[in-house]
This record gives sequence, C-alpha cells and structure tokens, in this order.
Amino acid sequence: MTEYQFEEKPTRLKVKDNVGLYRDSKSNGIINTDEQAYKNYLKSKQINQGKEDRMKSLEDDVSSLKGDLKDIKLLLQEIAKNGTNK
Repeated sequence: MTEYQFEEKPTRLKVKDNVGLYRDSKSNGIINTDEQAYKNYLKSKQINQGKEDRMKSLEDDVSSLKGDLKDIKLLLQEIAKNGTNK
C-alpha cells in the first residue's frame, strides 16, 4: 500500500497592504504579529484601567461625603429645633 503525504496549506496568509497582519486559513481570523503594537495596547489598557479605578474611588469618596453632609445637616436641624424650644 502506498502512503501519500499531503502538504498542508500555510496556516498564516499575509494580509495585503498591512504590515504584521496575517489571516489564519483555518479559523479565518486576523492575527497581529506586531509585538510593539501589542505592548503599546497593553500599556494603554493598563493606563485606562488605572484611570477607571481612580474614577471609581473618587465616585465612592463623593458618595461618602454626600452621606456625611446629610448627617451633619440633620444634626444641625435637630440642634436648631431643640435650641428654639428651651
């Protein structure tokens, strides 16, 4: 019996007019092989996550301050009310 060997199609095909981009012939997905672009993406994602975390922290602080001011206002109203009844 004769064995046949078939050459597989290349799994990555270069995308025309795009440096570092390849199409995976099996999944038809686009692969970016530009490592510097990937590092830049990760860095910007980390920066944006830091900004989101900071914004969330500031929102929590403002919410807490609002609650504190409400409590202070209620205490002042109670003091004013009790002070006029004496």
